[in-house]
Amino acid sequence: MPGFNIRNASSNKHLQVFVSKYSEDGDDSWFNVPTSFADPKTAHWERNGWELVAFRDTTNETRRGWYLNCTNQTVDVTFNGFDKEITIALEDAPTDRRRQPEESFSPPRYFTHVSKFEARFRSVHALKCAPAIATFETQRMLKRNHLTKRGRQAPTSLAPAPHYSTIKNTTCVTAPEVIEGPYYINNEYVRTDLTETQAGIKIVLDIGVVDTVTCTPLPNVFVELWAANATGEYGGYPAGNPSHVHTETFLRGGYYTNANGIVEITTLYPGYYESRTSHIHTMIHKDWQQHANGTLISQAGSVVHVGQFFFEETWNDRVYETLPYTTNKQGRTLNTEDHWIEGANLGGYNSFIE
Repeated sequence: MPGFNIRNASSNKHLQVFVSKYSEDGDDSWFNVPTSFADPKTAHWERNGWELVAFRDTTNETRRGWYLNCTNQTVDVTFNGFDKEITIALEDAPTDRRRQPEESFSPPRYFTHVSKFEARFRSVHALKCAPAIATFETQRMLKRNHLTKRGRQAPTSLAPAPHYSTIKNTTCVTAPEVIEGPYYINNEYVRTDLTETQAGIKIVLDIGVVDTVTCTPLPNVFVELWAANATGEYGGYPAGNPSHVHTETFLRGGYYTNANGIVEITTLYPGYYESRTSHIHTMIHKDWQQHANGTLISQAGSVVHVGQFFFEETWNDRVYETLPYTTNKQGRTLNTEDHWIEGANLGGYNSFIE
C-alpha cells in the first residue's frame, strides 16, 4: 500500500512521529518511532499524497517536520536527528524540469512544525526588532527609477529599482513560518517580473528582509515567490495535477535584495483554488547561487524563512468580479475557511498585503 515507512536512526529514545491524513483516512495521533522498517504494524502509515511528517521529543517538545509526497508509492523515511536532514528513499521520483545534471531530485524543503505556543514565542523574539523597523517609517517614497540591468540579472529580463529606498514599517510581516505547500519547484528563474503571458491584475511587491537576531536589513538574500494564476492553477501543475509540466514557469522566480534589504518583484494577483484562499508563497535564501542558464540553484545556500502573503477579503471580492478571474471554475475558499492563515498571523503579526 502507498504511504510512509518510518524509522528512528538517531540516539533519541523519546521520539514520536505524527503523519497528517489529508490524502487518506487514518490515525493522526503521535506514535513512538520504531528503529526498523521490519514490522509494518509499527513502521507503516497508509497515505496516498502530500502529507506532513513531523517528529517531536516528548521530554522537551522539540519539533521538526517535512512535507513529503507518497502518491502511488511507498516512501522510506529515516529520522537522523533534529539537527539533521531526514533520509528518504523515493520510488520513481519525479524529475525536476530545470534540474542540472549534477543535481539529484529533492522533495520540498523541510519547514519547522511548531505549536501555537512555540510560534508565539518565536514571534515575540522577532517583535523585538519593531523599534528598528519603525525608524524607517518616516522615510519618504522615492520616485521609481528607470529600468536598469543589474549584474546578476537573467539575460531576458530587466530589474527596476525598488520603490522604497529602505524598509518601511508596513503592517504586512511574515515572520511566523508557514507551510511551503506541495507546489514548490526547484531552480526557478532569477528575474523581477514573473507574469510572462498570464492574464490578470499585475501587482508590484516591495519586500524588505530583516534579520530578527540583529534587527538589521539583510542585503543580497534571494526572495523567491510562487503563486497560482487567475484560475487557481500553478505553473508546472495544471489543474492541481502533481505531474510537472516541464515548460511552464509562470508566476515563479525571484530576485535578491539590495544593500538596504529591499527587492521589488512584479507578479499577478493570485486566484483561489479548492481549500486555499488567495495567497503568495515566499522563501528566503541566504548564500544563494545562480546557474549559468539564469536559474536559482535551489539546493545551494540555506533557507532562512518560508512564509505566505494574504489579501483582505474586500480586495478579493473586487478582483474576482473581473476577467479572467470570473472564469475560475474552482470552488472559492474564503479567508475564514483557510486553515493556514491563523498560523501566519500569530503573535501580533499581520501577513495581509496592503
